[in-house]
Amino acid sequence: MEHAPERVDFNRGQGRNVILGDACDTEFWLKLRKDIHLELVILAMPNHQGNVYAAHQLRNFGFDCQVAAIARYPEEVEELSALGSVRPTHV
Repeated sequence: MEHAPERVDFNRGQGRNVILGDACDTEFWLKLRKDIHLELVILAMPNHQGNVYAAHQLRNFGFDCQVAAIARYPEEVEELSALGSVRPTHV
């Protein structure tokens, strides 16, 4: 998922399955079908709270996939790790 249309087009051109959306938009999660098969979600939003929100939404809506997220500070790594299914990467 990507929020910038030009990046969606680029990634689709590279053969990736990318959808346009905003992970911080509640309406997006309400519209997303739970039966979409996701293997891996990488949360790389510049705002830590956005990554945490998206991780919670993935869990709340029952998606069973690996989740990786970026983190800038040790406390962000700890918060994301506490979510269980998220593997934070310290950058």
